[in-house]
Amino acid sequence: MPSIVIQKMLLLFLGIISQERGVEAATSNESPQFIEWNLASPLWVEEDTPAGTVIGQLKATDVDSEVLYFDVMGDVAKEIVELVRNGDKQMNITLKTKLDREVAPDHTIVYQVSDGANRVAKTGFLYALDVNDNPPTFQNLPYRAEIPENSPIGALVYKVHATDPDLGHSGLVSYLITTPQGLFHINQADGEVTLTGNLDYEHDKFYQLELTASDNGDPRSLNSTTDLIINVLDVQDTPPSFINLPYMADVYENATVGTSVIQIFALDGDRGIPNEVNYSFVPGDEDVTKYFSLDSKTGIISVATTLDREQQDILSSSGVLDFSILTQEITDNPQGLTTAIAPVTIRILDVNDEMPTFNQQLYVGTVLENTQARIPVTFNPEGTQLNVKDYDEGDNGKFELQLEMNNEPFDVFEPYPGSVIHEANILLRVKNTTALDYEKITSYTFKIIAKEIFTTERHSSSALVTISIEDMNDNWPMFNQPAYTVNIPENTYNGTRVIQVTATDADSGLWGKITYGLRGAMANLFWIDPEQGIVSVNVDADKDHSLLDREKQEVLFLTVEAEDGGGLRSSSQLEITLLDVNDNAPMIERDQYEGYVKENAMALERPLVIEANDDDLGPLNNQIIYSIVNGNPYNNFTIDPANGTILLNRFPLNYESMRPEDKGEFVLTIMARDMGQNFLSSVCKVIIHVQDENDETPFFLSSGYYSQLPENTTQGTSVITVKAQDNDGTSPNNDVIYRIESGARDNFKIDSHSGLIQVESGANLDKDESGYFYGLKVIAIDRGTPALTGTVDVNITITDVNNKRPIFLINPLSISISESRPVNDVIATYTAFDPDETSQLRYLILDDITGTDEDGQNVDKVVYLKELFSIQPETGKIHINSTLDREVVQEIVLHIFVEDIMADVPVPIQTATGTVSITLTDFNDNPPKFVPSDAYYAHVSEASQTGVEVTRVEAVDADKHTENVRYDIKYDTLDSYSFEITEYNRYTGVITLRQAVDHEHTQFINITVEASDSGSPPLQNAAKVHIEIEDINDNSPEWQLFNETVHIWENVTAGTVLTRVWATDLDSGEFGRVMYFITSGDNGMFAVDNKTGIIKVTSLLDRERMPSYVLTLEARDNNLAPPTQQRKVPGIMQIILRDVNDNVPQFTSSNYSGNVQENVKVNTPVTTISATDADIDLNGNIGYFIDDGAGNVTGFFSLNQFTGQVYVSGSLRGRHGNYVMVVLAKDNGNPPLYNSTEVHIAIEDVNDHTPIIYDPVINQTIIISENMPPGSFVYTIQASDDDTGNNGIVNFRLTESGTIEDWKMFIIGTQSGNITTAVVLDREKQAVYTLEVVAYDLGIPQFEDRRTITITLQDVDDNPPLFDHKNLPIPYPVAVQEEISYVYVANLNLAKDPDSEGNAVICYFIVGGDDRYINSFYLNQTTGDLFLRDKIDREVTPLVYLVIQATHVCQGDPKTLVRYNESDWSRLMVEVQLQDINDNAPQFKKNWFTAGVTKDTQHGSEVLDLSAYAYDLDEGVNAELMYSINPPFRFSPDLQNKFDTPPFIVGKQDGIVYTNVYFQQDMQGYIEFEVAVKDPVPGHITKANVSIYLLTQEQRVKVIILGTPDEVEGFKDIFASFLSNITGAIINVDMIQTHENSNGKPDPTKTDMFIHGIVPQTGMVMDTDQLIELIDNNYASLVELFKKYNVIEVQPAVMVSASSKEDDLQLALILVAVILGILLIIIIIVSCICRRRDKKKLKAATAASFGTHDTGLNKLEMPGTNVHAYEGSRKQLNHRSSAPSSRYNPAQNGHILSLNTVPKEPLSAQETIQHKISAHNSCSRLYKKNTNYKANQKVPNTYYYTPENNGNNPNAPDQYTGRRCSTFIPEIKKDTKVLIRCEPSQAHVSHDQLESVRGVDCDLVIDPNTSKSDDLHPYIEGQTTF
Repeated sequence: MPSIVIQKMLLLFLGIISQERGVEAATSNESPQFIEWNLASPLWVEEDTPAGTVIGQLKATDVDSEVLYFDVMGDVAKEIVELVRNGDKQMNITLKTKLDREVAPDHTIVYQVSDGANRVAKTGFLYALDVNDNPPTFQNLPYRAEIPENSPIGALVYKVHATDPDLGHSGLVSYLITTPQGLFHINQADGEVTLTGNLDYEHDKFYQLELTASDNGDPRSLNSTTDLIINVLDVQDTPPSFINLPYMADVYENATVGTSVIQIFALDGDRGIPNEVNYSFVPGDEDVTKYFSLDSKTGIISVATTLDREQQDILSSSGVLDFSILTQEITDNPQGLTTAIAPVTIRILDVNDEMPTFNQQLYVGTVLENTQARIPVTFNPEGTQLNVKDYDEGDNGKFELQLEMNNEPFDVFEPYPGSVIHEANILLRVKNTTALDYEKITSYTFKIIAKEIFTTERHSSSALVTISIEDMNDNWPMFNQPAYTVNIPENTYNGTRVIQVTATDADSGLWGKITYGLRGAMANLFWIDPEQGIVSVNVDADKDHSLLDREKQEVLFLTVEAEDGGGLRSSSQLEITLLDVNDNAPMIERDQYEGYVKENAMALERPLVIEANDDDLGPLNNQIIYSIVNGNPYNNFTIDPANGTILLNRFPLNYESMRPEDKGEFVLTIMARDMGQNFLSSVCKVIIHVQDENDETPFFLSSGYYSQLPENTTQGTSVITVKAQDNDGTSPNNDVIYRIESGARDNFKIDSHSGLIQVESGANLDKDESGYFYGLKVIAIDRGTPALTGTVDVNITITDVNNKRPIFLINPLSISISESRPVNDVIATYTAFDPDETSQLRYLILDDITGTDEDGQNVDKVVYLKELFSIQPETGKIHINSTLDREVVQEIVLHIFVEDIMADVPVPIQTATGTVSITLTDFNDNPPKFVPSDAYYAHVSEASQTGVEVTRVEAVDADKHTENVRYDIKYDTLDSYSFEITEYNRYTGVITLRQAVDHEHTQFINITVEASDSGSPPLQNAAKVHIEIEDINDNSPEWQLFNETVHIWENVTAGTVLTRVWATDLDSGEFGRVMYFITSGDNGMFAVDNKTGIIKVTSLLDRERMPSYVLTLEARDNNLAPPTQQRKVPGIMQIILRDVNDNVPQFTSSNYSGNVQENVKVNTPVTTISATDADIDLNGNIGYFIDDGAGNVTGFFSLNQFTGQVYVSGSLRGRHGNYVMVVLAKDNGNPPLYNSTEVHIAIEDVNDHTPIIYDPVINQTIIISENMPPGSFVYTIQASDDDTGNNGIVNFRLTESGTIEDWKMFIIGTQSGNITTAVVLDREKQAVYTLEVVAYDLGIPQFEDRRTITITLQDVDDNPPLFDHKNLPIPYPVAVQEEISYVYVANLNLAKDPDSEGNAVICYFIVGGDDRYINSFYLNQTTGDLFLRDKIDREVTPLVYLVIQATHVCQGDPKTLVRYNESDWSRLMVEVQLQDINDNAPQFKKNWFTAGVTKDTQHGSEVLDLSAYAYDLDEGVNAELMYSINPPFRFSPDLQNKFDTPPFIVGKQDGIVYTNVYFQQDMQGYIEFEVAVKDPVPGHITKANVSIYLLTQEQRVKVIILGTPDEVEGFKDIFASFLSNITGAIINVDMIQTHENSNGKPDPTKTDMFIHGIVPQTGMVMDTDQLIELIDNNYASLVELFKKYNVIEVQPAVMVSASSKEDDLQLALILVAVILGILLIIIIIVSCICRRRDKKKLKAATAASFGTHDTGLNKLEMPGTNVHAYEGSRKQLNHRSSAPSSRYNPAQNGHILSLNTVPKEPLSAQETIQHKISAHNSCSRLYKKNTNYKANQKVPNTYYYTPENNGNNPNAPDQYTGRRCSTFIPEIKKDTKVLIRCEPSQAHVSHDQLESVRGVDCDLVIDPNTSKSDDLHPYIEGQTTF
């Protein structure tokens, strides 16, 4: 303090002297003078005063000047202060930068003032006042110390030193340990670190303390920290410790001697100065350690002898060996504990060295055949067990059992269980019952194999098993065939052997002996040997042919039976077929056949079949063979020997190669013969006509033609000539002409005669336009019929001529490139296209290059532009030649010249020019620049809210399109995060406050702002922003020195200094002055000095009563102010008392006891002793010891001194009883304290006997009855155990299997062993149950014995026999031949009874069915064989139904008949199907057939289908009919001698009568003949007569019927019959076909039936007029017939004009025709005039508008204009005429209206018909109901329809009438008729076509009063409908 005063006085003195020297004499220009000089005394400024602070003022005056200028002299001074004007003659002295007293404590500054001419200077002094701104600094770092672990408390550890350059208290340093700990203390004044507690090297080997050096600055203290590392030196005092506990290891049992197993590793607990240790086995483990050796130095345990895990003493412990290892320190001066014991566990791992082993190599057993599944076999001798074992561990001991025979899997038996772990007794159970068949095999010898499952080795072993099968009578006799068939001649003599049947019985002895029998309706005709089964004839059939007569019965059915000695019987059917004798020759149906074939045909035009019949039977006697016996020298023809079809053998035939004398015909002789032993035959003649054809195809002399032309070839040029020829021998078949069929594309032509091909006129052969190749298809055509052609390919290739200019496909080309592209870079490839093949293009850049800059101004740098780019002449690639600069030129235009240098001459030069525009894009190369500079200054208050604007920065960018500059703060310091540039201000540069700032934290913050342009990539620039933080009073005190945890010995005295606290406040003055207070937790034990913060102890302490205290302290500022204006900070300090050993150990229990079993191993824990000590650390660390002087059981037990665990130290075998020993608990205090207690130990007995099941014995089978109620007794399991107590108590349970659930069906008493049923058992569901019973004791560990028992259910008759309705067809079908009695039908032994033996006997009875036939059948009640007693006729009764009852009751015979019930499965419905025999002759439906054929009917046309009228009551093959015509033919007189061959033939199979000749036009009359129909063997025949009349077309009448042809075909005969009866004529139906409308189109809704009439008296055919007149005369009688069959109309079949037969009328008819022609012309003229007049009217014609060409002459204009139209038959017109019709052509007149289609079936009253009206060139109308309008009258509410809108567009215009047509949706109800009334002509129209008739007004009326029962029939004049 005195030194500071002296300094200030010295500075004041120097200032006065300086002031005096500065005074100058006055001049005329007065010098300025400082006034109010306030710098006479030095300026005192605290060194932390911020820059910008005003620290003084300069004032001056000058009478001459208004303004004075001030300045500071010297560069150093100018760096410290600056002058800021505060008026014209006044300046503020402002601090320019902060001061640092420690660097420069004072500064001399010279100030001057000037008026512009005179200057005056004064000197001032600036002194920096010290503030506490330097923390203490530790010296001589780093700090490291060492101290032995046994050093006493208070020992000096280390001394640290720190310095502080600040003055006064600010430079005074105090020390503090800030690391929480209680072992070290530092002297606050001198920095000495001393020991305050006990060290333990084993606990902590080093300590790292954080030391704080703090100054005593005011108002705040500064500090610094460093680390002191203290290493603890070890001292020998700790026993050894084991590393890597626990010690557990595995070793395989096959490990060799010496193999290392595990290494025991222990270290002396004193790690700093460790002793070596050695190892040894603990005594008492010799039974285990004998297997191992221990290296006493290394601790390695090795295998000492051969190991075997399956050895009993190892296996008994499951391969786990436990023992202990003792480690001992090697030292001559032992201190403390020097030994330790560690347990070791070694597991002997299994090696798969054991094989599964059977207890025998051969097992012998027996089993009954048919034994049920899962029943075990019985081994001999009794009691034999099949045992297998493998004592390997885990998967090595798992194996499965398999059965094999001959190295194949064997599944007749199965081992149970199928897989075993270690050991099991095995049962062999039946698996496949069907394989236990004594008759097939009497014994099985197989191997049972035990094979490991999961091992790699898959060890296995096997044993041989022989199982003998005992026989039962279980086989029925079996015939070697299910049925026997044999053929014998029908005249076989008595005694002839027929057949021998053989049956076998697989049973042995008497049960296998067989006796034969014979049954059947004709069994008396034969005899069977009862022992040998030989069947022979028993009658003299060779003498009496009626006995075995094939014609009477061809097949005989007998039943043969075989019965064994046990009464089992089976049967088989014997079918004896009687063979025929050949006695009939084949008969050919015609004497002569004709056929036609074209010379090149592959077959005859129509099949030519020779037909013959033979009444004998097959296979040979009636088998007909056809052959050609003459007329076939060249084998041109062949005949199918089987069916008589004549075929071409050598085809095709060549007409030119035939002999002229053959005249194109072959005459063949055909023979038909049978295949009998003495065959018979007949012959006929066949004529085959061969027709010539044009059959040679033209062919070209070359297979192809080729030519080549240049593309500029001119028209007319000859190309090539083709030549073809035709090998046909005659003209015109061999005349050839030529034609180009395809490929010329109008560029070539050919001469049709010479074949010369030339270039066509106007041809364009340009290769690029038309292609380079022409493939012409040239054909040569002959003139034959049909014409044949040959083709050839003419290939013409067009060669290229280089004659085209190149062109640029893209012109101009525009590209953009960056100005940054490098030199030589290819920017584009600009190529031209030249279609010529030989073109070769060269490119160059023309000199007229232009360029513009970014403003669009032309660039004049021509040389520069030319050097920018170049082009490769060959490729057109444009390169960059020199560096691009967009600022010089932005767009360049190049002109590219290309030339084809290979152009053909004299063609002009081929060149082209293209333009390439290149635009240079800008490259970003200028970063943004901040303005006005890259440094900004700002300030902000620490109280400012976030978001306030702090300052703004700005940057500009010279690049193009980079005007948007983005601003970002570079957060490179933590403080910089206090500010931000928001997204809103991202491009404005405004910086805002992001988070609150704290002046006390920092007074200045510098941030970096980056500006980025929008270029790619963007460029950046940065600016610095300096921000000053302004202060406010806002800080509370903060702890600077505060030990949150303080340690102190519990026995210190009152007044002992505990610690010191110290807090600072960043605020200044009173707000920064701190005082200290304890507010709670001291309990009167502690006090704090309010000013210094020193805390002292005020009372005695006790750690055990209060081990620690938690003090709440407060540091408060502004203590003179009210509490509301104070700031304070709390502090929580924990004071922990250090322990002193003053408490004795206390046991946690007053009584310790333990139980141990006698068989436990050494080191087994017994109990644990536990004690506590209120002291801590070593004082509370307790060790346990046995008090040897207090009667301990020496050698039995030991005690772990650390854990207190009592464990077995020797064998306890035989040491049962209670023992007491005394245990001491002693702490490690100095001196130690101890206590004692007693331990009571009981040694217990162990469970070491296994229960034994002695009843039932092994493999015993228990038999119980099925259906016993749940809980029924089954058996009692008995077992014994030699142990006592719980160990000897035996309980029982059943093994619960996951797959076999037999155990769920039974319950076993846990204690009693009684097995009872859990559910009702049903033998039919399961007959055998297998249980595994477990007997177990209650000892620990628990032992058990297992026994597998088999429970077999004894059958009870509880199931009725049932038929399987689910799988049997219902009704069950059986078959038997009709008309035969006493014949076997079928075996109905189909019921099943799941019961067994006697309970499964089934008897069968017929209890219902068809009453008439029940007694006709016999059913064997035991065998179920069904027999037919009486004959039944299949044609009368094809099926008989019987109800069969299956029952257990076999006595009596049910008399009451029952009905069949599907739900009753004890009954079966049987359907007996009677099999047909040929016992009915075929029949014709009538005896006389009539038909007609026209004279122009072709050969082979169908005339009559006899199959439609023939039938046979038999079925199948017996109803297959054959047809024939029986000569002779009977001809009418006019036809006598007109035919050389039969005029008709009939199809043998189809029964169709065909024409066999061509009829002549002058033929008339009829032909009659007899037809026959015949069925197969025996060939019943029925005959009928046929009359066929020759007709003309004019003799046919066509009946038009509403219906399809199929429908009409169904009633044609009835219709013809009714028509015949009514008219009296014979009416024949000739043909039925689909009706054709007048326009020639088929109408599928109508059918034309063509008929003709025969006069019965004369047999002559009626004319059409005669027949129609006959129909007219019977009009009244035919009305109902025509209505019933929907007859629309009847009309002549052909509309022919009436011609006179008189020659003299021909001339008159010609004259009349001329007159009529003239009249027709006049009518046409008149019609044209009328048409013109009525044109407008006709265009508006409605639905009923008609016009006609005359007034009534053409009444037959349409079909159906017949007067004979009947109501209900769709008849329409009232007049008929045979005059030719003059058809109306709707295409010419353009007005037609058609209504269609009337539905086939009547409609219900609610249904509607949508009638489609098709209108041509006009709108058609359909009037609504209840309206009546004239045609052409405007009708309201009318529906219109036009073709244009098709009914869908209501707004479509009517271009003909000017009206609009609305959608046509007429609805006509069923009960509505449509009336069309036309006047004055009353013209009639057909239903299917309404044609316009000119000049007629028509009404169309909807009649609502029509009867609802009628169909919808539009009608005319209210009478007729259609």
